[in-house]
Amino acid sequence: MTVNTIYLQGSIEPFDETIRAFIARKWDSTNTLGVTPAFASPNGAGKDEADYSDDLTKNDMAAMQVDGLILFEAVEQQFVSGGRGKSGKTMNTRINITIYGVDRHHLFFFMQEFNRIMSEFRPHTGLRITKSNDSQDSAIAYFDRDQITWARPKNIEDSTHVVISTGQLGVRWMINET
Repeated sequence: MTVNTIYLQGSIEPFDETIRAFIARKWDSTNTLGVTPAFASPNGAGKDEADYSDDLTKNDMAAMQVDGLILFEAVEQQFVSGGRGKSGKTMNTRINITIYGVDRHHLFFFMQEFNRIMSEFRPHTGLRITKSNDSQDSAIAYFDRDQITWARPKNIEDSTHVVISTGQLGVRWMINET
């Protein structure tokens, strides 16, 4: 049996890295009071802007008072019954997103900018999200939602120095088995 991934050009890359690069490319700091956060994923392939230590937990980073950082991490992959695919199977990869804001004011603008990018550039039949190399189409067919609902983690102490918000995004992709 052969498995083909629809829309994909070249080899597949981890979706947290694809989304990291997508958001970083579309980020407009004029919408965030002139601040551009760092963007990181554990699958950053050794690029400085995409790397962070797997040894650091979210609580460790909060304790270090990391400012202006958005982390992307793929955490689950599953088959979606009744997906939009006309043929083949639709898969969902869930990505956890954590925003460390410079302060509460900037955190608000970071969340708004993230959702603006998702609304304006969400993938569909005529618009593809490119991989981190920005030259080949990724396998992402569409998102599972139009906006991220952000929440403050319960396991982080409330502090004026730690401004964190988390959300999840499901990226849908399709495969054909022949």
